[in-house]
Amino acid sequence: MSIISKLANIFTTEKRATITATPVSATNMDGSGTNLMYYSPSDSGIPVNQWSGLTCIPVFACIRLIANTMGYLDIDLMASMAQGGKRKATEHPIYNVLRFPNDAMNGNILKSLMESHRQSWGNGFCFIDYDGAFHVKQLLPLLPDRTFPVRLENGELIYRTRVNGETIDLLPYQVLHIRGFSFNGLNGMSPIAMFRQQIGKHMAFDKFGAKIFSNGLNASGIVTHPGNLTTAAQERLREQLTNKLTGIDNAHKVMILEEAMKFEKLSIDPNDAQWIEAANMSREEIAAGIYQVPPHMIGAMARSTNNNIEQQSIDFKTHCLNPLISDWEGELNRKLLRQDEQATMAFRFDLRNLIRGDMAATSAYYKSLSDVLQVNEIRSELGFNPLPYGNVVMVQSQNITLEDAIEGEPDPAPTTPPEAAPPKAEPSPAATDTDAATVKETALPSKRQGLDAQYRCLFDYACAADLSAAQIRQVLTPYVAAVRAMAEAEAGSPATGDNFGDWVDKYCQTMSIRIQDKADAGYECHRCRNAVTRETYLACGVKNVRWEGGDFDGQTRAIAEPFQTDGKRHIYHPPLNTDCRSEIYPVREEK
Repeated sequence: MSIISKLANIFTTEKRATITATPVSATNMDGSGTNLMYYSPSDSGIPVNQWSGLTCIPVFACIRLIANTMGYLDIDLMASMAQGGKRKATEHPIYNVLRFPNDAMNGNILKSLMESHRQSWGNGFCFIDYDGAFHVKQLLPLLPDRTFPVRLENGELIYRTRVNGETIDLLPYQVLHIRGFSFNGLNGMSPIAMFRQQIGKHMAFDKFGAKIFSNGLNASGIVTHPGNLTTAAQERLREQLTNKLTGIDNAHKVMILEEAMKFEKLSIDPNDAQWIEAANMSREEIAAGIYQVPPHMIGAMARSTNNNIEQQSIDFKTHCLNPLISDWEGELNRKLLRQDEQATMAFRFDLRNLIRGDMAATSAYYKSLSDVLQVNEIRSELGFNPLPYGNVVMVQSQNITLEDAIEGEPDPAPTTPPEAAPPKAEPSPAATDTDAATVKETALPSKRQGLDAQYRCLFDYACAADLSAAQIRQVLTPYVAAVRAMAEAEAGSPATGDNFGDWVDKYCQTMSIRIQDKADAGYECHRCRNAVTRETYLACGVKNVRWEGGDFDGQTRAIAEPFQTDGKRHIYHPPLNTDCRSEIYPVREEK
């Protein structure tokens, strides 16, 4: 059974019976000439077609390299999120179809198969089988020598294929078509058919070399005798030389010749040497000229050095793979997603597999993303289990968590000192003069909760580890910036002044002392956020703050006045204890 027949019988006639044939009369088959298998003799005298061309080693090596590379690149369906960014739409039915397209192959084999069809025949075709709800049920490859697009008399485009001897017409939405380079936009051109002269030339080189070894007179040396030797003497001499001086075990042994005999070593014929050089050039021509594959990737190392191999590999990804990937993504988006889904979803090839196996490149890649990806995200991609405190981003320069150890508020005096008069328990006159109806709160509770949820793990780590004030200062800055931005939005004006950094230094010093006592992480997180919030309010010019929840619920104070005095300790903001869930918000008068 031929290869084509075996491939046609992978899927039985019963499965193909689900395809409905539509009788049509075609007036032309645009570009189909490059799809039909034919034997076209090249000027070298070697017949070349899409099957015989695969016996040319450079052609087979290039097609296999490109097809295998495309095969092991994963395809992800990405969906846009409302809050920005993208996620893998694993719940979509097509997600699993791409991984297991049918009962005979996985997704990698299907991609590799269709890409090999494109690189040899110029086109890769796949039948899209839908269920009753018009969801993609499976993807079945079609043979490229039996499938081609047809433009009908009325301008309609169909795809005509032959399956088990039956001609079937398919509509465009039923066929996934991965085209090669094309001049008409309908059918890709076969590289083997287009460049049969170059491929035939290389096949002639191979055939010529084989004939040299089978028919050529290629002795390694000549032994001459001054006299005439009988036939028996010649055979005895040949046997002795062969047994004693040929083979790897007899290499470099001393040759002893009698009766004035001489040995003359023969070198390779210069014409043969030129043939070898021409064959090497032909190999590079096929790899780089036809398939845009760096010659070193198919074993042609004559012009490759340690300095240019890396650049050639980059060129392979940029100029060979990227256009192919773009074709795949565009066709998948067009054929496998509904129009309403195309606005928010798209297929994307995961190119990270290209650096798998290169430990230096992998390390450099993930190190460059250490301030973008969480530790556990990186570990997951590398196949490692998550860490208890790994849901954090790292500071690249210090190799520590980006918002590590966000610790509580400092007890040092605020940058705006309190009034000299003893603090009063009741609200200040300035605050009571403001009618409650004119008070406007710009609280953002959901954002505050989001900050706590995002950074709580950092406090868990900080309370379990001894960090110096300098370490806390390094990791605190990003979190302070996030809280400061939130507080500015609540205050309705930007923060001013240049003494905020000094306050943060004092805050970190106090925090380093408090951490030694292994404080409660939730309490420290709550305390820290309210401390930074209040200090930002001061810099924004907020005059009064309101306490929400707990013992002082609804009470308002001038921002420089404490809500409570406990001995030498002034309470300017929550929390009062580990159970306190109170918050402070700015109070602004409506204009």
